[in-house]
Amino acid sequence: WRSWNRLSSKLNSKSWTSGRFLLPFLNSRQAKNRFSKEITLLKTLWKTFSLKPPPDRVNASLAHRVDEFYRQIYSLASKIDKRNKFGIWLRIENTCLEIIYLIIKASFTNKNSRSILLESARVEIEVLKRLVRIAYELKIIESGIYLQLESNLQEISKMTNGWIRYLTQKEL
Repeated sequence: WRSWNRLSSKLNSKSWTSGRFLLPFLNSRQAKNRFSKEITLLKTLWKTFSLKPPPDRVNASLAHRVDEFYRQIYSLASKIDKRNKFGIWLRIENTCLEIIYLIIKASFTNKNSRSILLESARVEIEVLKRLVRIAYELKIIESGIYLQLESNLQEISKMTNGWIRYLTQKEL
């Protein structure tokens, strides 16, 4: 009885710290203190080893646009029948991946070889435009989807041509 009275008095008291040993759970302050060293260490390591952004903002936005375009192409693949999916649509996807490769490679190479890579990317973009047009003419994709893809390709082409013009003006 005596221990029960002591326990009931601790539970009925206004202070919960006196009955701390009865409850195995930590309160929010104790949990915060427990993880504060680990969180501080992670924040320090994150600042030390964080990745740097790509060299130029123009390059990052162009690569981002091509990535978004590839996501559109990839999501449309589920709506295309098997014959066309492994025919022209596979070629469209591979060409898009090649453009991504060339643009990212151009953004990380030296200034002398950038123009060569960008010219190759420009040719691949024109091939991709033609393939998308053929897919529309063969009624593989609908007109609304075709217009959306073609406008995105026009924007990617303009950005690539602008980058090429910037490099050629810079050399002069």
